[in-house]
Amino acid sequence: CSDCGKVLASGASLLSHRRIHTGERPFGCPDCGKAFMAARSLSKHRKSHLRGQPGTALGSSSLQGGPEGR
Repeated sequence: CSDCGKVLASGASLLSHRRIHTGERPFGCPDCGKAFMAARSLSKHRKSHLRGQPGTALGSSSLQGGPEGR
């Protein structure tokens, strides 16, 4: 990393790491607009919208980008 000198194993890791320095948050929640630096963080967050809603499963296809109501 040219900002902090950290050595990362891959280009993808460097890209993800650079977001710490730039503040970039490219993964936005379509439900509330909150944004995240990593897709896995968005995925975890989206599950929070389902808690307490009857008839929804945490592994629903809507979280995985598939059509709803399968």
